[in-house]
Amino acid sequence: MRKEAGRISPAPFEVSMCVVEPAHPASAIRPACISDFPRIAEIYEQSPLDDIAQADSSVVDWSTWTSWWEIHSPSQHPLWVCEEGGKVVGWISLSPHHYRKEFRRTAQVGLYVAPDAQRRGNGTRLVQQLMDSCPMLGIRTVLAFISRHNEASLKIFHRAGWEPWGHFTGAGRSHASQFDIVLLGKIFEQHDD
Repeated sequence: MRKEAGRISPAPFEVSMCVVEPAHPASAIRPACISDFPRIAEIYEQSPLDDIAQADSSVVDWSTWTSWWEIHSPSQHPLWVCEEGGKVVGWISLSPHHYRKEFRRTAQVGLYVAPDAQRRGNGTRLVQQLMDSCPMLGIRTVLAFISRHNEASLKIFHRAGWEPWGHFTGAGRSHASQFDIVLLGKIFEQHDD
């Protein structure tokens, strides 16, 4: 993906159709479609300067995003979007934590909400969607790596019962400054182990 004059260039591949039921005018959560890519990337790039997304100062291209999309299968590592009035305003993803099969029941979460859609419960609803889905997906342990300065995300996860599992001093670097990463985690009971 390339930013051109403050805009994200269109995908160089064919965008598949996404059948979406009409969203509630206030907000609705649904599985992401490939046609959501530009908005997902735009929200990602709007994250604060001391956040993990902005620490990735390299230009993110479509091949990176398509590889990222391919690991987010709806049956194992889904990606959901939150819409308000038909516009995607946030997203949450489950990503594999490690490539080894011993870690197949452990995932990492990514949560991003557009700045103009924050403080309206969208992040909380997305986290709840993820938590409700983990047992059915066979995911037992979920890790959240959050910038220490991202108080809003830390509050959302703490209120949802996530526990602090670690603190990485100076682990992130964005532009000319370093920042700490807080590791939060949650273990989910499995329906069928």
